[in-house]
Amino acid sequence: MAAELIGPCRCPLCGGKARLTLAKSQLAVITCNGCNFQGFARSDRSDELLRGMRLAVDAAPVATVATSPAGTSEAAAPAPVRTDPLPAPVRTGATPPTTSQPAPAKPSSAQRAARSGWLGLNL
Repeated sequence: MAAELIGPCRCPLCGGKARLTLAKSQLAVITCNGCNFQGFARSDRSDELLRGMRLAVDAAPVATVATSPAGTSEAAAPAPVRTDPLPAPVRTGATPPTTSQPAPAKPSSAQRAARSGWLGLNL
């Protein structure tokens, strides 16, 4: 049985086209084929939030139109994406001292029991 379609929506992960459907529990499910995202409503509140993501039927993406100096309209180019890596943060202050000593040995269960006194014996 196919899920009942509520309507189209935008994927919260990639921003692509997704579909909003009803699960057997009558709660909303969002599915995006672009990034394989699936989001499930588990409560009435999350169901309301998912249903609120539904797009209007006549809502279509609007292209930004820029006017060139000559007066002709052209589609605006998308903004460039920053790809250079961010510099590493600069550390200030002293560096922690390094120790060459090994970590202390972990106490055995008998030693831990003797310290806690849970046996009721003071050995």
